[in-house]
Amino acid sequence: MNAYNKLKGLLIERGIKNKDLAELLDVNRTTVNKKLNRTNGNDFSMTEVRKICLYLDISADIYFLNPSRENTTKQRQTT
Repeated sequence: MNAYNKLKGLLIERGIKNKDLAELLDVNRTTVNKKLNRTNGNDFSMTEVRKICLYLDISADIYFLNPSRENTTKQRQTT
């Protein structure tokens, strides 16, 4: 599962709308939507990730870590 799909699921679970994240990050709702869907290479900045994690009280490792990068890191540790 894509890390942002987990984040989207959490947002739905907590009743948080893209509009709410947009206000938190001081961007428009369309920008948040593009970042959540990684449209045209859009992604959250580290500052935005920190704000989201603090707001939602979540770990960046679980909701923002690239799963393929995580697997690469695990492979390096076992070799």
